[in-house]
Amino acid sequence: MRYVAAVKPLPHQARIPDEIYAQLYTIRHSCEQMLAPNRTSDAPSLQDIVNVALKRLIRDWQDENKQNLLQEELLEQRRTARSNMGRRKSEDS
Repeated sequence: MRYVAAVKPLPHQARIPDEIYAQLYTIRHSCEQMLAPNRTSDAPSLQDIVNVALKRLIRDWQDENKQNLLQEELLEQRRTARSNMGRRKSEDS
C-alpha cells in the first residue's frame, strides 16, 4: 500500500530566474536543431524539459547516496535566494 504525504498543492506557475530560463530555452532550441525542419514541433516544450528535470530531482532524492548532496544544494539555494531578497528593489531605487 502506498501512502502520500499531505502537502500543500503547488502553484501552477513557479518563478524561474532569467539565467535558468535562458538555459532551458537553449536546451529546447538544441533539440529543435536535431530535428528535420518539418518536425520542429516534435521538440520538447519548456514544460517537458522541466518535467524531466523534476523527475530526476525526485529520483536523486530517493537515492540515499545522492540525497545528502542534493539536500546541501537545496539549502544553499535557499540561503542564496534569501540573501538576494530585497536587492532588486534597493538596486532599482
